[in-house]
Amino acid sequence: MLPDGRFAAVQDEDGIVYTLDPATGEIAEERPFRGPGDYEGVEATPHALWVLRSNGTLHELRDGTAGAVEHDTPLKGKCDAEGLGYDHRNGRLLIACKEDPGASLDDVKAVYAFSLGTKTLAAQPAFVLSKEALDGEEKFKPSALAVHPSSGQIYVLSSVRKAVAVLSVTGALETVIALDPSQHEQPEGLAFAPDGTLYLSNEGGDGTATLMRFDPTR
Repeated sequence: MLPDGRFAAVQDEDGIVYTLDPATGEIAEERPFRGPGDYEGVEATPHALWVLRSNGTLHELRDGTAGAVEHDTPLKGKCDAEGLGYDHRNGRLLIACKEDPGASLDDVKAVYAFSLGTKTLAAQPAFVLSKEALDGEEKFKPSALAVHPSSGQIYVLSSVRKAVAVLSVTGALETVIALDPSQHEQPEGLAFAPDGTLYLSNEGGDGTATLMRFDPTR
């Protein structure tokens, strides 16, 4: 969600960011920033808009400038980076790996931290989560990430096992919430409004894509 209450959405095969009106779903603006690629996450910070590519590259888009500044990370393609969230308390972006957790780790899912101050990725994950605790009948594979604006909890979405994992500010797993598969064809996006309202987007498959709104948690 952008500061003006509209949404930013990234085209996952072309380097285009769309600004959407949440009330109507209409496209208000289009902003090309790069050529074709596998773009998986978009996040707003106070000074820029950030787009995550599946190979771990971050694209920094600033107002008044064309294109984007690229920031390479060591994650590369094996990580299959999909989740991107802004941790304002710690001045960093959080990146969830869908596949290989890296750092010689096994049987975990990893979330890495990218410092907005130094523009570098920490060598070790900020959080690791046991696959045993996350997996159900389907495997938990992160597809999006968002940080709650007041509690600082980290919400990690999975599109294979249709569920949301909620982590504490220290990265401890608090709960895993199952999503109704009849309502969530392919959950791929998360965003919080400043009041804690949660928005979850679903790809439509052969049907219609949807945007779900959940009231703030108390």
